[in-house]
Amino acid sequence: MSISIALEEIMPGALYRGSLTDNTPEAYAAIEWLDPRPKPPFSKLHEAHGAVIKEDLKTLAGKMRYKRQRNGYTYQGKMYNVDANAIAALTMAYSLATTNSSYSTQWKLADGKFISMSSASVIGVFKAVTGFVQALFNAEATLNAGIDVGSITKKEQILSAINTVPNSS
Repeated sequence: MSISIALEEIMPGALYRGSLTDNTPEAYAAIEWLDPRPKPPFSKLHEAHGAVIKEDLKTLAGKMRYKRQRNGYTYQGKMYNVDANAIAALTMAYSLATTNSSYSTQWKLADGKFISMSSASVIGVFKAVTGFVQALFNAEATLNAGIDVGSITKKEQILSAINTVPNSS
């Protein structure tokens, strides 16, 4: 636990003299408290540290989900971009494809090559890609719930959960 981070979390800008680098209750007890506010008990720092850790883990889960999404999705052997712009364009194409069975379009793949897509192809790609994105969000939501209850406490658990979402079909 980082005592200085926890202290800053619960009492921003606290004034004290001494070192907290040992991160022990003894180090905390030994500092000279100069702040006009009462020195919080060590137990409060421990509670605050837990909250900081949880938010850090949730942030990591979000970043890992986004990174996985940004890396794209392979559908029927072709890699598709899955960033926000690609999803928006795919949603527009899906809307057109569902209302016009003869719809077709040129689509740029993640490798920069263009392919011709029929209405049925657009619908298939849309369903696969949005299913992938939703599965990633579901994994992140499950991770956040686990972080809240304390069953997810390590980066490795987050990486494992995010990486279990298949990125191809």
